[in-house]
Amino acid sequence: MWQTALAFGFFIISSIRADAQQQIQITLHWITDSNGCKVWDSLPSPNESVTWSGMCKDGYADGKGTLTWFVSGRPYGTYDGELKGGHYDGRGTQIWPTGSRYDGEWKADRAHGHGTYRSTQGEICSGVWVDGCFQGGGCTHSVGVSKCPP
Repeated sequence: MWQTALAFGFFIISSIRADAQQQIQITLHWITDSNGCKVWDSLPSPNESVTWSGMCKDGYADGKGTLTWFVSGRPYGTYDGELKGGHYDGRGTQIWPTGSRYDGEWKADRAHGHGTYRSTQGEICSGVWVDGCFQGGGCTHSVGVSKCPP
């Protein structure tokens, strides 16, 4: 009886562990350019690809360069600036397909430090950003995160 219970326990633990690993694989996503250089892809899309013009260190985009995103072979935004270990980190400019843009400092793929966001509708948010969220009033946009706390 206790052997059955023990075997069942191992089955449950193995199932939970397999589910957790699958969740991690779904959540974590690196994308590789044609030269084998990886960059972090926080919003993966089907048929997505990238090109990176800068250096590659230990297999990851690193230093200054231009990162161009493509979906189904069509340009889908650019980042011109610094990357560290495949992540936006340092000064850079992100331009989205809509024409909206963020110019400023980045840390871990999020607007962090001094920067300016300009929407195509004319909204300008300029000042200090922390973890992708503008620290002044009146700005409704986030950069690098899906939503900021109220």
